[in-house]
Amino acid sequence: MRGYKYGNKRQPPLIEPADQQRHLLSFYNLAEAQVLAATRERDIPLKKVRRAVEYLRTELHDDRPLLTHVFHRYGRDLFVRHLATGRLRQPLNVSRYGQYGIRQVLRRYLQRIERDPQGRPLIVFPLRPGQRDRRKRIAINPLVSSGRPSLYGSGIMAEVIWHRKKSGEKVAELARDYRLKRSDIKAAIRYFEPAA
Repeated sequence: MRGYKYGNKRQPPLIEPADQQRHLLSFYNLAEAQVLAATRERDIPLKKVRRAVEYLRTELHDDRPLLTHVFHRYGRDLFVRHLATGRLRQPLNVSRYGQYGIRQVLRRYLQRIERDPQGRPLIVFPLRPGQRDRRKRIAINPLVSSGRPSLYGSGIMAEVIWHRKKSGEKVAELARDYRLKRSDIKAAIRYFEPAA
């Protein structure tokens, strides 16, 4: 979000914070970070991601490529299948300045962003590194619970459940109070548990 400087070389940030002076993030920044996390989790080198973002910004005049494009992966390269002009016949390798190639969807993370018909993110279903449960239980929606992580479909903030469990309440009691499944309560607790 701040870019970096190495000797005379200056790299711009991959994600432009909504409030650049105080480095505060918007919901869209969070969606961009989810896409970036996908590339890091799948061991795609950061320089390839930078090339892809640079290519889409300069050649295709897209100010927020991490937000507006659905990326596909093959090996350690990133591809797009759609541009503003429509669907491409073959995927475009944006991490190699526009070469064409084959695709493999980054399903693990990118299917965790629900988009509107224009492709803008509506809901992010965050996935913590190493998380085995792929179900979309926790949601971040700027229109629900002030954008705080909540149990999908309920609007109940996951943090509230975690604090109640931390203060000694039982999972069964919490499930009864909120009329939720125990598995949902456990998912909210796991989301806020410190990483091992």
